[in-house]
This record gives sequence, structure tokens and C-alpha cells, in this order.
Amino acid sequence: MQSATLPVEASAAPQDSTEDARLQVFTVMWAIAMGVHLWEQIPLRLPRSLADVAAWVLLGAIGFAIWARRQPEALVLVAGVQLVEWMVTVPLVPDHWMLVAAVNAIIVVSGLRAYRLDGAILAPRLIRIASPWMAAALLVAYSFAALAKYNNSFLDDVSGCVVFLGGIARQFLPFLPADDAWPFLFLLGPIVIETSVPILLLWKKTRRLGIIVSLVFHFSLSATGVINVFDFTATVFALFIFLFTSDSTPQRMLELVAQFGERYPVFGKLGIMLGTLFPLLFVVTAALTSLAGEKFGLSRYFVYNAYALVIITTVWVAGRGARHDDWVRLKPERFSPVSAAVVGLIALNGLAPYLGLKAVSSFTMFSNLSTEAGESNHLFIPDIAIFDGLDEMVVVLDSDSTSLEEADGRSPNSAYPLLGLRTVAARDPDMSLTILRNGEEVFIERAGDDPIIGERPGFLAQKFGVFRFVENGPEQGCRN
Repeated sequence: MQSATLPVEASAAPQDSTEDARLQVFTVMWAIAMGVHLWEQIPLRLPRSLADVAAWVLLGAIGFAIWARRQPEALVLVAGVQLVEWMVTVPLVPDHWMLVAAVNAIIVVSGLRAYRLDGAILAPRLIRIASPWMAAALLVAYSFAALAKYNNSFLDDVSGCVVFLGGIARQFLPFLPADDAWPFLFLLGPIVIETSVPILLLWKKTRRLGIIVSLVFHFSLSATGVINVFDFTATVFALFIFLFTSDSTPQRMLELVAQFGERYPVFGKLGIMLGTLFPLLFVVTAALTSLAGEKFGLSRYFVYNAYALVIITTVWVAGRGARHDDWVRLKPERFSPVSAAVVGLIALNGLAPYLGLKAVSSFTMFSNLSTEAGESNHLFIPDIAIFDGLDEMVVVLDSDSTSLEEADGRSPNSAYPLLGLRTVAARDPDMSLTILRNGEEVFIERAGDDPIIGERPGFLAQKFGVFRFVENGPEQGCRN
């Protein structure tokens, strides 16, 4: 789906201004990140629903953005199309897709303001308006991901989340050590890195270190096969490089790619071809995945990691010698109420588990944070829920609802929030289920007719509430 080079014409790269080069690199990497999401999350099929149509329209916009990467309007267009796709598919979206939607909302708002000021969307203006708010959204989401890991379950050195992932890593990479130090390092590493990265990025003198640490860390999550999160890795790669590299780094990246293309013309032409024919490439690779199954899936793993290694190497070489005063300005030129509201909503999404609003897609990636049933396993954030969405839990013994049976954490005797059952019943009122509520087994022939389950929640709860099953017994596996 991606080539190992950014698709840029060799002769034009040195003529680009620093702002044009930055926006061009970001447009390509951002489009690739959204394309990886479609590749990982959306099954290849002819449109059967509005969500399918939205995914295919987004795919076309991604291909156009890569082809027209020199035009800032292409970035604004693909950002707007992704927002529409997100609205169609929410709430059943992963954590990173919430961040992508927030960033794209800021891009669209900033593009409209740039057009109003200049009569056109120019790269320097768009970057100055959008970058500070995009950085705020990223750092807020990243900080909440780090915060969620400060809980008893994540830090459990016997059955904790990271120990579980470490076992998977050893199966994939058998040379990793299996002694007592391994769980400790696996526990300490993610917390230290995820906590320190926002701090390193905010301080100019440590920003280059923060970029390299974050790129290598997220690459390691995908490269070790612990968890298949390259869609998230590609997302943060694009944002870290766009927002926090020095002014000269993206331009230098294009020059390096141009030099490589001149030395090896076949790779330069291949990069341009892959960028121009991105939608067709997606269809072909997705079809091969469907036909060849895991065999092609393994080759996809190598494509992902080759892309990541090229990006890390290019950023390292391009960023050498950058001065501390040669960094993108992160302070807004003026206050933007809409962009500030988007950042506020990102913060609210991160606070949602603690406030009792929802438990999933809240930047709690693989942390085992638990705030259901009026109890919190967080180390220093007590039960501060001001909403009761996660308080009352119901054991689902049996159900004919596909969405319930395939929900995160489903197992015998696992409990589900009552509000979550109501949102499922609002979408599928004809489902039947057997539940255990307050110690009493109850059979509900039609959920929509039940006075308790059939109570219709509000629009926001239906559209943005994401819930999961909670295991009544000992902690098992690793949950978002």
C-alpha cells in the first residue's frame, strides 16, 4: 500500500519553501495513515451500507490527496471527508480514529479561516493557524493514554496487561528473555516513555530526542508483533514529524528522497506510481489479503515495518544539526474558539471513563483501566463519576444480538453496563436476551418492549457511548 519512499518528484523538491515542504510531507504521511486504517479496519466488499460508501469515498479522497499533495486544498478536502466517514461509523471506532477526527476538524476549520483571510488556502497560513491546536490535541490524547496506565492491573507483575503482551512478544520473537527482569522492564518502559514524550516534545532542547524516542517506541509496538497497531503508529508518525521537527527537517527529507530517486530512478518512479494509484493499490492488496489470508498478511507486516524504518532513518538524517531556535511555532497567533472546543472535547473523551460516561475509545489503549461498577483501579484518580453510565452492571447469560456476542471482552458470566444494553436495544429492539440482574435471572423476549432495557438513551449516549464486557473473575488478557 505504501512505498519505502515518499512519492515526490525529484526535480521539484529543492524549490519548495519550508512550509510547502512540511505540508507536502504531512499530506502524504497523513493520507497513508488514514489508508492504513481503512486497510486494517474496513473489510473489502461492495457497498452494502452508508458506512461502506463513506469508506470508499474516503479511499478516493486519500488517493487524490497523495496525487495533489502540493495543494493545501487537498489536505483540507481529505480531512473533511474523513470527518463525514467518522460521523457515520462512530461510536464503533478505535482510539486513534477519535484523534484523527479531532485533528481533521482543526484542519478544516483552519483551512476555512485561511481562505477567508487570503482568498486561498496557502501552506504558511494553514500551518500557522492549525499547528498549535493540532499539537494540543495530540499531546492531550497522548497524556491521557499515559495516565490510564497508572492502575493496579497494568502494574501487576503476574497477570498485568504488559505481562500478557510480553508473552505474545516472546512467541513472535523467541530470543527475548523470559527471566524475572523481563516483566519489570515491560511494565516500566511504556509508562516512562509515554509519560516523558509530551514533556520532551514541549521543550525545544529535548524535542529532537522526544521525536526519535516516540518514533522508535511506536515502531517497536508494531515490529515486535505484540499488538497490531500500525494504523495508530502511522498516525502518530505523521503528527510527530509535522508538528515537532525543525523548520528545515521536512524540506531536507524531500531532498534526501529526491537524491535517492536520482541515484535509483526505479524507486523514484515507483513512489510516484504508488501515490497516484493508491486506491487501485488498496483494492489489489485487500483482495490478495482476502484470497491469501495470513500468507499475504505476513507480507503486509514487512511493508509496514519497511515504511516505518525508512521514515525513522530519514528523520534522523534530515534532523541532524538543527538549531534549537529552528522549530515550528506552537503558540497560537490568535484564539480559535472552534479549535479550542475540539481540544476540549478530546480532553472530555479522555476523562470519560473516570466520569462514568463510557469505557472504550477514550485513549486507554491496552491499559486494563477499569472504572465500571462504581469502582476504579487507578492509582491516584478515585471514583469521581458524576454520571451513572458505568455504575449498574448486568450479566448477559445469552443473547441473539451479534453486536453483543462480538463485543469487547465477551465471555461467560461477564457483565455489561445497563446503559450499554440500552444503546444496543435502541439499535436492535427485536433482540432477545437472558440477563442476570440483582441476582435474578430474567428472559427478555424483545428488548425494545422491556421497561428497563428498552428505555431509550439520549442521542449522545447512542452516538458516542462505547461499552465493553467486564470479567467478574480474575483479570484475563489485556483490554483497551
